Amino acid sequence: MNICLVSQEYPPETARGGIGTQTWNKAKSLSQLGHEVHVLTCAGAEGPDLRSESCSGVMVHRMQTPVQCAGLLARLLLGRASPNAQPDESGKIRCD
Repeated sequence: MNICLVSQEYPPETARGGIGTQTWNKAKSLSQLGHEVHVLTCAGAEGPDLRSESCSGVMVHRMQTPVQCAGLLARLLLGRASPNAQPDESGKIRCD
């Protein structure tokens, strides 16, 4: 299964609290079960607008964003990662 997790924090760059740690644990565990896992998260410092790296079998996409609100962050990151992302009839978002 292809899984995308969106989090404002993700270790080690933006590990300021429990949300990042929980997202890291989920992503790593899902990857170990054979799923393809991507994490969309904020970049912690100045740098490229978007950079991707593989870490423990998880593709981590770090994006610069001026928004620090979680709900708006998720919309912004998903919109930038997949401009064609649309919710289906159940409300789930597919990023094909």
